[in-house]
Amino acid sequence: MGIRTGDLIATGNSHISNKLAAAHKLLDKFFKIRLGRGLYGECLVKKKNLL
Repeated sequence: MGIRTGDLIATGNSHISNKLAAAHKLLDKFFKIRLGRGLYGECLVKKKNLL
């Protein structure tokens, strides 16, 4: 019994796609704010009551 490379690649692509979709869904609940008009950097802020 061997591993078929096509099946392995398809499974890996599906797994990565699912993880990417979950990450995008989570990041939609956050937004960036600039500190001091961007002079002091940026940070992520969670939108209230969405998690």
